[in-house]
Amino acid sequence: MLIANRGEIAVRIARAPSDMKIATVAVFSQDNALSLHTRRTDAARALSGIGPVAYLDAGRSSPWHAMPAATPSILATAF
Repeated sequence: MLIANRGEIAVRIARAPSDMKIATVAVFSQDNALSLHTRRTDAARALSGIGPVAYLDAGRSSPWHAMPAATPSILATAF
């Protein structure tokens, strides 16, 4: 499950799939690199940019070229 969010909501989103043994991947902006949600998921991928713009401008920043073959199939976003 891809978690494209930050803060406490991202940590809460990560909890349920983890309990069900579903792999999770967090994306994060440069200023959120040390945030808790990046450590509560199975993997984390950096986005280019700072703040909310990094999450919203998918054309400018894409960590997907570095994704493993088992790409998450569920997208969870909540801004």
